[in-house]
Amino acid sequence: MTRHAPATRSLAEIVAVMGLAGFGATLGVHFAIGYTDPLHLAPAYAGCVLFAAAVVQPARAARSAR
Repeated sequence: MTRHAPATRSLAEIVAVMGLAGFGATLGVHFAIGYTDPLHLAPAYAGCVLFAAAVVQPARAARSAR
């Protein structure tokens, strides 16, 4: 669906909010229960970094479209 959506600021914001909710819950619950094994959390950290990088792309495109 986002492949056909125009690159707007609101698209970048809602995608960032979705990532914050998903990765925040995932990482937050691990820290809350005390399960902080770096090897176990490495895929979540990698996904969070890749997701953040992917959010920057529409934000930059929206900024340059103005």
